Amino acid sequence: MVKKSRLLAIFLAISFLATINFSSSNGDANNMLCTSIERQALLTFRQGLANPKKLSSWVGEDCCAWAGIHCDNMTGSVVSLNLKNSYDDYVDGSWLAPLGGEISPSLLELKHLRSLDLSMNDFNGTSIPDFIGSLQNLYYLNLSRALFSGKIPPQLGNLSELRYLDMSRNSFYVPLGTVFTLDLRYSRHFVLEEVENLQWLSHLSHLEYLDMSDVNLSKASRWLEEISTLPSLLELHLSYCELGSFPSLRCSPSNLELIKLGSNKVSSSLPRKLGNFKNLHCLDLSDNSFSGPVPVSLGRLSSLRMLYLTGNKFNGSLPESLTHVSNLEELRISYNSFEGVVTETHLANLTRLKVFDASSNSLALNVSSAWIPNFQLTQLHLQSWKLGPQFPAWLRTQNSLSYLDLSNAKISDKVPTWFWNMSSQLSRFNLSHNQIKGKLPNMLKFDVFSVGIYLGSNHFSGPLPRLPSNVRELDLSKNSITGNISFLLCNPSNETYKLSGLDLSRNLLSGEIPNCWRHLTDLILVKLDNNFLRGNIPSSMSFLSQIQSFDVRYNSLSGKLPFGLQNWSMLESVNLGSNNFSGSIPSWIGQSLPKLMFLGLRSNKFNGEIPRELCNLTSLQTLDIAYNNLSGTIPGCFSNLSAMLTKRNESDMTYRGFEETMLLATKGLLLEYARSTLAFVTIMDLSQNNLSGEIPPKITHLLGLRYLILSNNHFTGKIPEKIGDMVLLENLDLSRNQLGGKIPPSISRLTSLSKLNLSYNNLSGEIPRGPQLQTFTELIYISNNGLCGTPLWKMCSGNGSGQIPKIKDPDDDENDTIAQFYVAIAPGFVVGLAGFCAILVFVDSWRIAYFRFIEDMKDRLFALFQ
Repeated sequence: MVKKSRLLAIFLAISFLATINFSSSNGDANNMLCTSIERQALLTFRQGLANPKKLSSWVGEDCCAWAGIHCDNMTGSVVSLNLKNSYDDYVDGSWLAPLGGEISPSLLELKHLRSLDLSMNDFNGTSIPDFIGSLQNLYYLNLSRALFSGKIPPQLGNLSELRYLDMSRNSFYVPLGTVFTLDLRYSRHFVLEEVENLQWLSHLSHLEYLDMSDVNLSKASRWLEEISTLPSLLELHLSYCELGSFPSLRCSPSNLELIKLGSNKVSSSLPRKLGNFKNLHCLDLSDNSFSGPVPVSLGRLSSLRMLYLTGNKFNGSLPESLTHVSNLEELRISYNSFEGVVTETHLANLTRLKVFDASSNSLALNVSSAWIPNFQLTQLHLQSWKLGPQFPAWLRTQNSLSYLDLSNAKISDKVPTWFWNMSSQLSRFNLSHNQIKGKLPNMLKFDVFSVGIYLGSNHFSGPLPRLPSNVRELDLSKNSITGNISFLLCNPSNETYKLSGLDLSRNLLSGEIPNCWRHLTDLILVKLDNNFLRGNIPSSMSFLSQIQSFDVRYNSLSGKLPFGLQNWSMLESVNLGSNNFSGSIPSWIGQSLPKLMFLGLRSNKFNGEIPRELCNLTSLQTLDIAYNNLSGTIPGCFSNLSAMLTKRNESDMTYRGFEETMLLATKGLLLEYARSTLAFVTIMDLSQNNLSGEIPPKITHLLGLRYLILSNNHFTGKIPEKIGDMVLLENLDLSRNQLGGKIPPSISRLTSLSKLNLSYNNLSGEIPRGPQLQTFTELIYISNNGLCGTPLWKMCSGNGSGQIPKIKDPDDDENDTIAQFYVAIAPGFVVGLAGFCAILVFVDSWRIAYFRFIEDMKDRLFALFQ
């Protein structure tokens, strides 16, 4: 505790020096002017920087009054240079770019500098200057997230007074033209070079805080031993460092209070000497590949408050010694392979426990029905545990609970009334994927600002409850809920509703979709599919201007698509399949929905031509308009659908609130794809319509397409010659059209095909050969009378036309031999049979014996079947 207090005191002092806000550092408290030498050094430093607009206050004689500068009140010497970039740096309504450029060695003139913070800037891959190691009075050095690259200068080991060193988060991608924003179109990549040793750290005897997260230490095999030489070290952060092993704990400092090694590649087991870190209050080993059991010595970490083992391969049971870690406040061990039973003994002394996250393990909780825990949790995550069949009664004692996840916990009980009363304090609770039965209460009340409710995949029945205005996400999917939706949504009040995600799919809901969506303008996702809804899409849905995903497939909805839906400019996915919608496909879909990625209109009554405006949907990667009454031709501009032009590696979708799926026709079946998987699926299904004309040759430009299904139409002309360019195709179905001519030889390049169907056309000529084509049977070519060659029996003549060959079957010789054999033995068989009959006629003893044998066999058979 003494060392912890010392670290806290240092941080408070440094905070006073190094966390002065850029916008508020005016130097009013400084009584003395800075020296001319230091003022000139700062101006020279500024000249080397890019984007120095942030330093516009660096004018005048008193540099102690400049932004980011702090001076000693007694001597006037510059002691702190805080140039940390801030997200809130605005001047005249515009955001200021971070500092960059070169760091001038003129900083060496700041002889009394104790704190230097250049974090969160953009030095565009330049190296960390060696001369920083000559600023020998530095207590605090922060170079994190500043886009440095190259080697870490070992001269930093000369900073013998250093207490705080942060070089983290420099090795990452940054998009051109943006800084510190999430963007998948990466164009710059800066990496601090692989560090082979950390020997320079051994001179930093006063160092108490070290953060090298995201620095590649994969070649630093002695990293722990070298860090162990730091006698004052209290906090160690080495997340994302490519660490491949966890060395033995020889010579390890027992005074360490915090170790963060998350998100590395460590694949070893935990050493038994883990219990030596008796002052440790935080241990973060999450997202590695640690395996084996947790050592019993864990129980000796009496000071431990936070233990993070999430996302590893730990197995075995939880040690009962866990109960001795009585100061534990957060226990996160989810996504491992723990198994066995957790009893009251494991948890008996954890009186300070606030967060218990142990989801996705093979654990069971075995406690008495009268058990009252000694802790008061704020978060409990026990997904995939065995808690049932009864609803856990001990939850009634948890008065501070805000997050609760008991999904897939084998609970088949009813939800007790006390839980619905207690749930008012919850901001998120998940009871999905159980077998919970019974009815939902008529009214749910919550005292918190925003609530997420997940009750899907259960056996709830009865009507829907009334929706509270502070519910953010509601999932009641895959239950047996009946009635209409009006009571849930059409609340007669003027409240502002926060609902962003609504999933009522796969229930027994009936009636019309109510026309009361004006007050639900925050909705991003609406899933009403697989119910018994009828009627039109109500006009008030046009107010859902933020909606990204809309799914009403498998209902009995009808009518035309309302014009007001063109307001859905944020829409990414829409599925109206298997309803009775009619009229033409609106052209405004291609004009007003620029972000649309998935368009599903399958199995309706749409007619007319495919609007050319759909060609404007540059994000479209799935177009399913099969099983309608569409006519006309395929628009040639479909080659402009740029999302189908190249292979996709990731999804740009932004909403992840629910387990979304889309029903798509692939490999001859209707399959459901999860939304995370849909990023890799590109489909064009125009089958079962009345389309005609030729297949546009430019459709072969869609090189990213995986499924092209044009069957059961009236297409004529030839198969496009460059069909083989579409090398990612997995399913190509052109069956039941009037296509003619030869099959293009390029089709043999489609080595990814798992389904091909060219049957019931007018194709002719020799079937091309190829490694993938050889795996298909003749069924994919039937009813093309002009085709010949393998795998058909119809061989090709010299001119490539088909004819039945007059070639002697190689089995004919064998058949002739068998025929001759039967001809040869027939006379002998006749003579033998005649002789046997003559003996029976003329020899009494043989005749009597033969008939007795027949009689005896008759009696035996009769007895057998009695």
